[in-house]
Amino acid sequence: MATYHVDQHDCEVAQFNHTAALATALRHAGCTAPHSGKPWSEAMLLGLGGGLGAGYILWEFKAHRCAVLTLGFHHRWNDSQCWFNEAIARVGATASWTHASGDRRAARALDATLRNGHPAICWVDEHYLPHLHVSEIFEGCFGWVTTVIGVDAGHVTLDDGWGKPIVLQRPRFDMARSRIASFRHRQLAVRAGAGCGDLAAAVRSAIEAHVAYLGAPSTSFGLGALRQWGRTLADERGSKGWNRQFADRTRLASVFRSMRAGIALRGMDGAGLRSLYAAFLREAGEALGAEPLLRAAEAYDGLSERWRALSQAPFPLEATHPFAEVTPLADMYAAMDRKYAALAAGDLAAVAQADAIVVQLNTELDRHPPWTSDQQNQLFRRLSEHVQALWFAEKQALVVLRRWLNA
Repeated sequence: MATYHVDQHDCEVAQFNHTAALATALRHAGCTAPHSGKPWSEAMLLGLGGGLGAGYILWEFKAHRCAVLTLGFHHRWNDSQCWFNEAIARVGATASWTHASGDRRAARALDATLRNGHPAICWVDEHYLPHLHVSEIFEGCFGWVTTVIGVDAGHVTLDDGWGKPIVLQRPRFDMARSRIASFRHRQLAVRAGAGCGDLAAAVRSAIEAHVAYLGAPSTSFGLGALRQWGRTLADERGSKGWNRQFADRTRLASVFRSMRAGIALRGMDGAGLRSLYAAFLREAGEALGAEPLLRAAEAYDGLSERWRALSQAPFPLEATHPFAEVTPLADMYAAMDRKYAALAAGDLAAVAQADAIVVQLNTELDRHPPWTSDQQNQLFRRLSEHVQALWFAEKQALVVLRRWLNA
């Protein structure tokens, strides 16, 4: 089998793996932003992809005594193919999708894309990416978007957004691509198109999509989902209320672990993409001379701080906090931070070491929680207040954008 590598490629630490993958593909296709003449920024791509979203799903793995909280942050977060299509259309490029029916055809499509000098954006089961250290109990459960920048007979080279190339054995990567049926062998390559001829129209269209999606009357997607989450946190009677879901106090450490990772650590900007969206509004506002967008950016700066605070829950702690003495949970958070810092530094040995500590503490806390039921109920009430205040602040930020759209 021949060897193919994308020329002149430098891996950079991503702010969001979707936007980083698309920025890489556009750069190699020769596509540039009309307002700067430079490659598209991640911020502009997030915005032009339709901006932000909101949503949450609580996955229960009772056989393994753990739970995972999945949070959605970008537009069409539950349909990434749609997100890529919208973003690519607004920047004026061309998407080339392949959905091969088998491993051999998928491998040939991948090789052909690299042979033509283009990186390949691929959908995979994250369990098979060893640098992420996703437990085997989650095999086949959660997807990940990564970019292939090189292939040879036995290996693939990935730009996974951590600043260093990741080399993976080809059979393992083939398994990662084929494991989850909903996106089996999905691959995207980007070609140059007509370009973004009217940036103002593209920005307006994208912000309209952002406002419509977040403001939709739904409890599954958009801000309605955020409000629903806030309510279930404090619900003491309903079957989906967290007081009922976690009545035995177990599995809660897994929830906090996934919440922190989802908001701040795993391919995010550290603030549920709110900081990155603020950067989009600022860049677009300056390019278009639109002062209201700069004011809206300030609102999303404030939201980013609220999301960062939520990612620390139930920390930082004051002396009267119900979890003030639960130091193993603080230790788990600190080990998580070390893990992802090591990943960004390319130190895979340190990643493995920190992950082992995270898993050990997580398992112990899930099975033998050191907090009382009263402490847990107090925590849920505080979290509910925080999430519902966040929901209100998100609504106020939409008001600022609606005013600009209607002016």
